Amino acid sequence: MSIQSKTEADFVFKLWRESLIVSSQIQCSLNPDPGHTFGPFDIIYIGLNDIENEGNFVWTDGSFNADYRDWGPGQPSNAGGNEDCSMWVHDSVDVTWKPWNDFPCDSATHYPYICKLIV
Repeated sequence: MSIQSKTEADFVFKLWRESLIVSSQIQCSLNPDPGHTFGPFDIIYIGLNDIENEGNFVWTDGSFNADYRDWGPGQPSNAGGNEDCSMWVHDSVDVTWKPWNDFPCDSATHYPYICKLIV
């Protein structure tokens, strides 16, 4: 996947948000425990990484667009010297998306992701 513009980011966010609503409805029907609560943040791996060259982020589809980036304040930080992948956080409390954050790639397998299909 790659996100090349604010318009594309808005589109991806809309799809992601709709999938979170459906997912939450399914999870609630499968686990009707009234004491069960879902966290206010949901995270996806967005496929942007600097594995090959620290500080030079590229998308998993091989594209690079320096014109559009949505890093949060102080990001990417490469905390601990091993944050080479990136995530996007959805805040279900105020129904917004938060700026991107870098994180360790070995954690990326624990998060869902969105694929882009070019037709």
